[in-house]
Amino acid sequence: MFTDEISDEELIFGEPIETIYGTIRFYSYTEYVKRLTDLSLISFSTLKFYYIIRSQLLEANAPKSDLIDLMGMKEIPLFDYVRMNPQVLEAYARVFGELISHENINYRHLDLYYEMEEEDFLNIRSIIMKMNMLQEERMSPSPRVQDRIDRGKKLKMRENGDAPTTESIFTSIFVETGIPFPQLLEMTAYQLLAVFKRIHSFKNFDVSVLMATVAPDVDIQRWDENHENEIQGTGTEHAIDSGEFSKNIGGIFK
Repeated sequence: MFTDEISDEELIFGEPIETIYGTIRFYSYTEYVKRLTDLSLISFSTLKFYYIIRSQLLEANAPKSDLIDLMGMKEIPLFDYVRMNPQVLEAYARVFGELISHENINYRHLDLYYEMEEEDFLNIRSIIMKMNMLQEERMSPSPRVQDRIDRGKKLKMRENGDAPTTESIFTSIFVETGIPFPQLLEMTAYQLLAVFKRIHSFKNFDVSVLMATVAPDVDIQRWDENHENEIQGTGTEHAIDSGEFSKNIGGIFK
């Protein structure tokens, strides 16, 4: 039974966290970037995998019967889907194996996941996601509704501009804090992303205060608000999309 409570206050210090599953450490930002594809896959729900494969079918002009058959995939529990897909399972094993130390358990071994309890698997996944600022994307089981949501997201992305890159994250923190790059590299990925988000909040606060001087009805954004600790996908430009999924995991028509 899972008994550990992982608090936000623990995460910011960057110290390894003791759990009933072993000692779980943080990724450095360099490690984080190298594992972004794996981390993206870990953040995917079964619905996310379903919509990626559905997109491939639509792009391939697959018959309607294939789309109907695929709908049954939505009911597969994530734990079962991961163990059915070797490439996805390997992504989990790489990340879990690198981050979790246990004297009696080697999380790199694929066989372990066929013996593991579903509750334990999901608890470990939840901890790893929280420690790496990942969030499972909220999706609708209705393709029609999800298509509308996706169109809205694309519009919002165009309005907000490109997602931050590694260069923009590091240079923004350096410009605002003066912390040299070698010291930034000693921070965990969680710490770096948390600092970057706080700097972003300060800038939003400054802009909203400035705008309020000419437009009194502008809401002044708080710079000290508590952010959600998680970022949708990976929070960077490296989040895996349908094309990357097809390239790395394999298109279903190959």
